Amino acid sequence: MEKEFLSVRELSEILNLKADFLYLLVEEGRIPHFRIGRLIRFSPNAIHEWMEGNRREVHYRDKQVREAPKTSNGTKLYIDSILKKNIAQGKSMGYSKPRETRQEIKGLRKDGDDDGAL
Repeated sequence: MEKEFLSVRELSEILNLKADFLYLLVEEGRIPHFRIGRLIRFSPNAIHEWMEGNRREVHYRDKQVREAPKTSNGTKLYIDSILKKNIAQGKSMGYSKPRETRQEIKGLRKDGDDDGAL
């Protein structure tokens, strides 16, 4: 049996939307709802019609092979290959800098110094 009215929480679960977003849609008057005092309720039929009204048809155009843009000196610029190369370089470099040994770090006291003087 289908419920006659849905709460904000129930509708958010059905539509997989955050409740805060539904409250925003209600405040802006962009979604059909009923307000009973402070309670907000939704009619499943009205929500279904609203969803159908918001449907966007996707039209895929025939993919055309585009020629790579040219630079000022006339050579072709292949942005995809440049991006892939830079990403690969970044991954190979890693994210942390190499560790320094104790001798390389300036200002550390040497072994045998008990007073900590430099």
